[in-house]
Amino acid sequence: MAYKVTLRAVENTKIAFVVTNNGMPPQQVLKWGTPFEGICANQFNIKNEKGERLEYQGRMMRRAPDPDPTDFLIVPGNSEIAVTFDLADSYKFTAPGKFSVDYEIPGFATIKEDQIDKSHVDITVDKVGNC
Repeated sequence: MAYKVTLRAVENTKIAFVVTNNGMPPQQVLKWGTPFEGICANQFNIKNEKGERLEYQGRMMRRAPDPDPTDFLIVPGNSEIAVTFDLADSYKFTAPGKFSVDYEIPGFATIKEDQIDKSHVDITVDKVGNC
């Protein structure tokens, strides 16, 4: 497959999940297990400066055994698609600080380890909730 996945820090608790197609033919990417379908499981390992893992408080999704055509994205040749999302919607950030974020590929995802360009990003959280 000619596509790669990258995480990018955006702002505070927001990050971007980017799929880049480096080839000419369009590529199909299954949305399952990626932020393109929303955060539907504990897909990220987020740790604070003390190495403590943040608690996942988001939704858990059940799905049909086989994807249908609407479950796929088409990434045109030599282009990228991205989705930006807020980790604070699904993870319990209790204080500002520095955090490490790692994408954990779910077993059912079609993205494989060799397609991950950058699965780690460091973020600095300046404010939490209404602080």
